[in-house]
Amino acid sequence: MTEKVLLGAECHGPAALIWTHRPDGKSILAGKDVTGYPDVHEPEEIKEYLPFSLEQELSGIANYIGNLYKLYLIF
Repeated sequence: MTEKVLLGAECHGPAALIWTHRPDGKSILAGKDVTGYPDVHEPEEIKEYLPFSLEQELSGIANYIGNLYKLYLIF
């Protein structure tokens, strides 16, 4: 794919992108600046629905920016 695409997700939305891959097998987030809920702000109740750390998963595949007050675009 050579075309550029603008992709946005808010709150816990980036969780759906963690396991989304390009045809070459790399994550679509690899090498991109991303943000999401940092561990310090995660409510305890979320673990029932999201049994992993969004911050840790994103940090493992992308350049995770933990500041929720900045806007980052992925393209």
